[in-house]
Amino acid sequence: MSTHKSTTSCLLAILLALAAFAPACGGGGGDDNDVDADVEEGIDIEDDVPDAEDGREDRAETEDVVTDDGADADEGGADADDGGEAEVLVTCGDGTVDAGEDCDDGNTVNTDDCTNTCHDATCGDGFIWTGHEACDDGNTTAGDGCSATCALESCGNGTIDAGETCDDGNTIDTDDCPGNCQSASCGDGYVWAGHEDCDGSAPRSCTTTCSSAGTQLCTACAWETACTPPVETCNDADDDCDTAVDNGFPCRIGASVSCTTACSSTGAGTCTGACQLPLPADCMPPVEICNGADDDCDGETDEGYPCIAGATVACTNACGGAGTGLCLADCSLPAAADCSAPPETCNGLDDDCTSGPDDIFACVQGATVPCTTTCLSTGSGTCSTTCDLPTAATCVAPAEVCNGADDDCDTVVDDGFPCTAGASRACTAGTCSGNQSCDATSCTWGTCAFGAGPINDTCGGSLTDISTGGTFVGNTCAAVNDYSNTCGGTIGASPDVVFTLHIASPRDVIIDTVSSGFDGMLFIRHAGTCPGTTADRCDDNSAGGSPGQARIQWTNMPAGDYWVILDGAGAGSRGDYVLNVFVATPPPPANDTCATAIAMGGSGTYNGQTATGTDDHVPSCSATTGGRDVWYSFTLAGREIVYLDVVDGNAWNTVLEVRQGACGGAMTSSACNDDACAGSRSQWFGILPAGTYYVVVDGAGAAQSGAFSLLYQHSGCTGATQITGNGNYDGTTIGAGNDHPSAGCGGGYSADVDYWLALCAPRDVTATTCNTVTTFDSVLIYRQGSCTAGFIACNNDAACAGNPLAATLTSGLPKGLNFITIDGQGYAPAEGPYRITISGM
Repeated sequence: MSTHKSTTSCLLAILLALAAFAPACGGGGGDDNDVDADVEEGIDIEDDVPDAEDGREDRAETEDVVTDDGADADEGGADADDGGEAEVLVTCGDGTVDAGEDCDDGNTVNTDDCTNTCHDATCGDGFIWTGHEACDDGNTTAGDGCSATCALESCGNGTIDAGETCDDGNTIDTDDCPGNCQSASCGDGYVWAGHEDCDGSAPRSCTTTCSSAGTQLCTACAWETACTPPVETCNDADDDCDTAVDNGFPCRIGASVSCTTACSSTGAGTCTGACQLPLPADCMPPVEICNGADDDCDGETDEGYPCIAGATVACTNACGGAGTGLCLADCSLPAAADCSAPPETCNGLDDDCTSGPDDIFACVQGATVPCTTTCLSTGSGTCSTTCDLPTAATCVAPAEVCNGADDDCDTVVDDGFPCTAGASRACTAGTCSGNQSCDATSCTWGTCAFGAGPINDTCGGSLTDISTGGTFVGNTCAAVNDYSNTCGGTIGASPDVVFTLHIASPRDVIIDTVSSGFDGMLFIRHAGTCPGTTADRCDDNSAGGSPGQARIQWTNMPAGDYWVILDGAGAGSRGDYVLNVFVATPPPPANDTCATAIAMGGSGTYNGQTATGTDDHVPSCSATTGGRDVWYSFTLAGREIVYLDVVDGNAWNTVLEVRQGACGGAMTSSACNDDACAGSRSQWFGILPAGTYYVVVDGAGAAQSGAFSLLYQHSGCTGATQITGNGNYDGTTIGAGNDHPSAGCGGGYSADVDYWLALCAPRDVTATTCNTVTTFDSVLIYRQGSCTAGFIACNNDAACAGNPLAATLTSGLPKGLNFITIDGQGYAPAEGPYRITISGM
């Protein structure tokens, strides 16, 4: 049998099988319950009986069978009806995928993965694909019973079919699964009971906060809480809830409003029912105001006012006369200053209102005016009726004044005054002779003038240098009282002169005024500029004599630049002076050498100076060979804490060195310090063994010398621990001895421990046991100089969070050695671990 014949026989078998509701060889797949196959399944439904011709045509269209020469069966091949014997090769179903085929599984079953058209099974091919499709109506159109994914569209059957996310067996749209079998959600158009207030709903009516009819929108499936007001309308109400009524309209219904009158002025009327301003005919005119216009619509302008603004009117001018001017903008008459005036005449009045009465004449009629007398002085008289000045005969002479002239016309100049202006005479003041002039403004005798003042009258002059000593003479007759210093209650208020004194190194200086012709005073000052900002020495009458003379004797006067002022006691002491100056080199200090060192016994302050000493020591801690120096010594009976400093406020650069050994022999340095305490002064502290030591106060360079105060302290409390700065210091009193009696605030009955510290200057230092480390009732005590000295401050219990038995002590500690004791309070042993926290160092 030929392939074509075999295909025809198979097709007939399929049609018969379909008629019997069963698939046959090569037939297409379909729903077993679908009795009425449609044309897409290859069946002619005209009379529900398929014929062979239909089968061949459908098969040819569906399978696209290819002949040996490539021609389509419908285009050139002979079919069974033709009875031709042309051979057609059909390859679909032979198990081989040929050209034009997607697949070929070697059978004609249409419900498996490869249909009998040798194409891959897909939704919409009209065959129900077993295990993949529930239906296949030959299309992918949804809503026709078979969905676009070939799933039965049967929402509400209680089964979640393909394409459904839920199926609760009903078609209620308000439950969790609405009638579309898609899980309820906001935006699906259904109001989900218990979850949503609305879903896509139109706005609903509501009452606004201003009682108007507003709307609420459905947002996120819930009604908005706010009620949206409507737009404002003309209804004498606040529709849009903005607290304004009929806003957006010209006016509010029935309100009294401004409007334009028939004469274009601004009047008043009532807002219309349409919220419109009243017409001019309905607008009531205002009262007339001063504005150059007809406000009240009576045909007149500015009636009821003194004048019409801008009009020329009569007025009274500034001098009381009649004039003209312009009516003011407020319809008032012009001010006097704006009213015109007539020309000036001689009448004692200001006619033209400029520059006063009778201003174009010599004087004001009838006024008292200056005039020239018969002795040519300036008197006074009455201006004539023609506004002319009085004549000399009618001019009254003035009283006499001090001016070197006859003012009162009595032929005597400056009568009634002590002297005539410009006159002069000889005068004396003490031993000084001069000239005296009559003051030209007061006609009194002036001071006695003695000519040009001395060159050293003031700091601005050429000062005499008395640094080398000697006798200096001159006089203060013409000098000025420039400086009024006080000495012993006496003021130097007389003329004075100034001298300079330069001391290169300490000297013994004696200055006196012996043999001077007046009661002399002396002042020595230094620092800054002349005459010096610091007063050093002064004297009034130490040298005796009559008049009394002054003397200043200054032993070991420090090096520096000084000013010496020679003055007179009181206000009238002047004349010839004699200044005697003696300058000598002072002897060296008593402790200038090691062999003459001053022994320091107990702790204390030792004052001295190196300015006159010799340089016989080279400090080991300075970059130079040092300067002038002096020596001290101390002896320790045992091992002790020693403190030394010259931090005394002086500025010269010091060096401190502690040496041991025999004077003149091989001495060794035990300690040395150049600069300390943030300055150029020196400080040293530490522990030294028993023995004799020498302390050298030296200069850091050859030019460094001067006065000093040496603080020396020593203490045998070498068991104390040094406090080197702020911070925590931990320890225990267990096993320590009870070394100190009660300090007044407690302690004295339990074990105690000592600490020591050295300070460059007095300062407030705080010690506290307010912490969790300290486990017993503690007492803190401050002592100066030694741990056995009397206490200077003490604290037992302090306000301390978490440890009411702790101690806190803040006190001003002096410069030098200071001691802190931590003790226990009570007779019962109060001891244990502790922590002392130090601050303020």
